[in-house]
Amino acid sequence: MINAEVIQKIAEALGTISVFALGGICCAIGSGVTATVLTLRAFWPNMSEKLDLVALGYSWRKRFLMGLINGPAIFILAAIALNIPVLKLAGLGLLLFLVMLILLGLTAEFTMIGRRVLAMRNQPSTPFAQTITGGIIFTLMFLIPFLGQGIFLAILLKSVGTTIYWLFKQRNFTPPSTKE
Repeated sequence: MINAEVIQKIAEALGTISVFALGGICCAIGSGVTATVLTLRAFWPNMSEKLDLVALGYSWRKRFLMGLINGPAIFILAAIALNIPVLKLAGLGLLLFLVMLILLGLTAEFTMIGRRVLAMRNQPSTPFAQTITGGIIFTLMFLIPFLGQGIFLAILLKSVGTTIYWLFKQRNFTPPSTKE
């Protein structure tokens, strides 16, 4: 049986990590997630196109479920490792890995959101315009209390799922069917 003292220490650690993660997320949004995503698209256009194909090819449910399973698991492992002196560096590495999963997935998610909004104009648009539009919508959704934060979390989980699918499809990458 697990000691009550151990459970209390784990709960305190998760609470502290959650506060730091929330602060980091708010800073990232405030300092320009859209600019970061555009930079990723500019430096790695082939990777961005493959991530777009993954986002288009796999249903949002599959990507969300993949993110729901892997995102919190990586976060919890990082939180536990950060509280063990010998494993602090590994915990920091896991946390940075999770941030990279999110940012890479957001390159596809922003473009997908922007593509859907710009499709209402019935005019073709570039990935740049789609990403900017998706970033604006992503930022503006915080004006909607509670619902905006729920959508934010869902998009983050979908972005983790998109990147996980992309990572496991690297060797034999064939675009999945675009049925959703």
